[in-house]
Amino acid sequence: MDGQIEAFAVAAQGEVVVSMNLPTEHRGWQPLPRIKLWSNWPLGLFHAWSWIHPNQSVLVWPHPETGGPPPAMPAQGGKQQRLHHGEDIAALRAYRVGDPQRHIAWKHSARHESLLVKDFEQPEAQEEWLLDWRQLSQLVPEMRIERLARWLGEAEAVGRPTSLWLPSEDISLGHGRSHYAHCMNALARLP
Repeated sequence: MDGQIEAFAVAAQGEVVVSMNLPTEHRGWQPLPRIKLWSNWPLGLFHAWSWIHPNQSVLVWPHPETGGPPPAMPAQGGKQQRLHHGEDIAALRAYRVGDPQRHIAWKHSARHESLLVKDFEQPEAQEEWLLDWRQLSQLVPEMRIERLARWLGEAEAVGRPTSLWLPSEDISLGHGRSHYAHCMNALARLP
């Protein structure tokens, strides 16, 4: 941790969670380094310290590539249907748990008994991404991992459902932060 210092105070009989930055160079499991914990309480008159040797490791996610092509979409057989055209508001619908608060139509909701949400126009043919390790056979394994990490990050940023096929695991279609973490953990554990 190269001299990183985190100051914190703990109340009597209390607990505190301390975040530390850990420099990493490679993805995968990384053991935690030893940590020096000390106190100058009370009034800085005494300096008591101890080394902590955590018997734990952290899983480091892969670094996404910084550019490249989008994922290949499955063939649609010439059918490129769209729900609507453009990126304007298509309709108002009833609020569902998980809808972003910024999409709530507050003025329209004030005139109704329930919340209404703006439903934006989206293309139907590109709703999900099927990310497959085998489609990237022209790349070395580490580059495949970096590309899949980038695609997962892009899908997560726009809320697009993804599925991921890896030699060690087949992750079914899903979306959201927990699905993203599950996929990134699988990429990090690859040999």
